[in-house]
Amino acid sequence: MKIKTFLLLVILISLSSVNAQQLGVRAGVNLSNTQVELNGIDTKSYVGFNIGAISDFNLPFDGWKINAGLLFSNQGFALKQDYGNNSGLTYNFITNTIEVPVNVRKEFNLLIVKQYIQAGLYSSYVLSGRVKDGDTSHSLDFKNNSDRFDTGFSVGIGSYLTKNIQILINYDHGFTKSEINFGDQVIASKNRRWGLSAGYMF
Repeated sequence: MKIKTFLLLVILISLSSVNAQQLGVRAGVNLSNTQVELNGIDTKSYVGFNIGAISDFNLPFDGWKINAGLLFSNQGFALKQDYGNNSGLTYNFITNTIEVPVNVRKEFNLLIVKQYIQAGLYSSYVLSGRVKDGDTSHSLDFKNNSDRFDTGFSVGIGSYLTKNIQILINYDHGFTKSEINFGDQVIASKNRRWGLSAGYMF
């Protein structure tokens, strides 16, 4: 099901880009606050980045658009194992993903610059991942290949600083749970992420 959803969104993005009124690029930072199910270990946020192509096309309603993209995203989370006496070890779980967001956007002209709100769905696939602790690093070991896929919803607010430049603050909330083998334990996680990005439309 996850694979079919991801491929469907990729196809929709490809078709919409062909007929888009505007094409552009987007880049920004991710602040991940991933929900992790693992007893006895503290979870810490992780700062990553995203970059990729976006497209806009108008809907037959005044001020309404569909905004879609194909993004490369670096994100993750950190787990701290406390040994007491102010000592411990932090494990950084970092993934590089291909992400396909599709949002419906409503624009407003309430201030000097045009504002907008948007909401929609995203789907993503983990291309690669690493676990880093101190000086060592090794590949993420997913319990199943389907754990590389994620789907969820996204909401955001933003502004058009000029006709071509736009900024966006968004929140992504994953529906699916991914399981990662970690020693003799299994870490179950769900995506929770804030983002701040800027886009340029050609």
